[in-house]
Amino acid sequence: MSIHAPFGRRFAALCIDWWIIALPISALIAPGASSSDYAVNVGVFGFEVALMTYLAGASFGQLPLKLRVVDIHTGKKPRLVQVLIRTAGICLVLPAIITKEGRGLHDVFAGTEVVKLISA
Repeated sequence: MSIHAPFGRRFAALCIDWWIIALPISALIAPGASSSDYAVNVGVFGFEVALMTYLAGASFGQLPLKLRVVDIHTGKKPRLVQVLIRTAGICLVLPAIITKEGRGLHDVFAGTEVVKLISA
């Protein structure tokens, strides 16, 4: 059973995902970071989010918070094209922070929704 995930939980999951990627990359790349380091972070972040969402139905940050990404029409894991559209929107940032009907625009464009799992 699931309910629509609140913004705070979705934002916390995003922060977890970002730090899981940013901290190791920052440690590997010289402390004198350049603007290209941000592009590397975003690329690795996008890869992690897309891969985990496609395989597990949730990113690393969403899993411990009991959040899942579902196809809005079927309630099941999203298709690959939905995952890619959604992830591209997250990486662009703006669609992820603008909401419509409680969903980020990246979810609206992809036909997905983030839900919170609840026990029956």
